[in-house]
Amino acid sequence: MRIAIVGAGLTGLSAAHHLGEDPRHATSVFETRARVGGVVDCLFRLGVTLRRSAQVERLAVDESGTDLWINGLAERFDLALVATSPAQARALLVRSGIGRRLGSMALGKRVYFAEHGAADPGEAARAAIARIAADHPTVRTRPVPAPPRGEGAWRSLARRAGGLTGAHVHYVDLSGHAWPLGAPAVYIANQRWILDLVPHQLMIRGLRTLEVSDATNAVTGQLEAGGSVAFVVEGATATPHGCGAALAALAVNAPIVPLAAKGRPERRRRESVRVVIGEPFFPETSSIDELMDDMRMVVRYLERLATST
Repeated sequence: MRIAIVGAGLTGLSAAHHLGEDPRHATSVFETRARVGGVVDCLFRLGVTLRRSAQVERLAVDESGTDLWINGLAERFDLALVATSPAQARALLVRSGIGRRLGSMALGKRVYFAEHGAADPGEAARAAIARIAADHPTVRTRPVPAPPRGEGAWRSLARRAGGLTGAHVHYVDLSGHAWPLGAPAVYIANQRWILDLVPHQLMIRGLRTLEVSDATNAVTGQLEAGGSVAFVVEGATATPHGCGAALAALAVNAPIVPLAAKGRPERRRRESVRVVIGEPFFPETSSIDELMDDMRMVVRYLERLATST
């Protein structure tokens, strides 16, 4: 089955990963931006096709499939999943002469829409694929694979190397990824101590925690050279270097990894502190202010999870 995914944001890439795990499907992702950046190597290994600078101009639906016009040329697919912002999805429908309101609906059981801007894009992707699977039994999802044998032992050693044991810090990994990532990233947190500890937990090498003196060009150079950067998104320490890191993330389209905790671990106390590792996401705006707001919103959401988990 040929499946098209419109939009290479975190929801679209998550859906591509789930669909790409089934070799019966030929999955293609279309993104208008020239650079997608981030964790896409695993998609290539699954056989997913990623088309950059690919403008999906309009679509047409019939009983047997859907046609997408991409940069002026029509291509035929059995299914299409639109994983763009609501404004972009509506614009696509208008250009296609289809006046439908967006929601969890499908067009003729051939074009589906994923929830955009969800707190958990991976779950939004799974929900969209579940709707597709309900109409098309050949489409199925697979559970997230268990961590490789022995990974827990390595992480335990890494925590001890960071000076805190599992008795003090409990990790809740919601990322859906194996660590370390295979690409440079921007790590954001709500507290400074998390950035001192988590690199050991995730086995991240070359992570640079930003200081006030770090310039945007230097941060961009760090990412382009294959290194990662980290900063605190809340409080006075978030600026100016936080804006610089966000601007660099926009410039190179690097994945952003959110981290959050409630409280701080103390050796004198027996209770542990939860650190929630969120799913990496990509900038979906060209506004530095909007991106900073998005990062704060995600981190605050994870902080609430750290309290209730």
